[in-house]
Amino acid sequence: MRAYALPTLVLLALATACGGVSEPAAPGAPASTGPGGSVAAALKDFAITATPLTVRSGAVTFAVTNAGPGTHALAIDGPGFAGAATGSLAPGVSSTLSVVLPAGTYHLYCPIGGHRSLGMDTTITISGGAGATAPTSGSTSGHAWS
Repeated sequence: MRAYALPTLVLLALATACGGVSEPAAPGAPASTGPGGSVAAALKDFAITATPLTVRSGAVTFAVTNAGPGTHALAIDGPGFAGAATGSLAPGVSSTLSVVLPAGTYHLYCPIGGHRSLGMDTTITISGGAGATAPTSGSTSGHAWS
């Protein structure tokens, strides 16, 4: 785990405990934490819940928790983006996935077995603006999937 990942997880846990995690924005008003941002993603049999659903382009960190009884992972792909994913996560295990994303719509899905076709597929919007950068394959705390 990178040196900055642990403090990020601690801050996310504190924000969640204090009710500080952003809720999805009202229609037409993107939720944003400045350039880039953080997204909490919960994986369960067979759905993915991501909050917020819109962040600004730039560095985005996904705090991923497997809340289901089976093994899951989180993969992301979108326009002009090589794709990235966490490694396999056992039930109750958490991980982070940090990527740099340009504006566009991205799929978040579970790449394990047929989980995507069973409903573990959702979208997130990355809005343009300050912090927009060229696409990269990102870095993961697990495996990269293509």
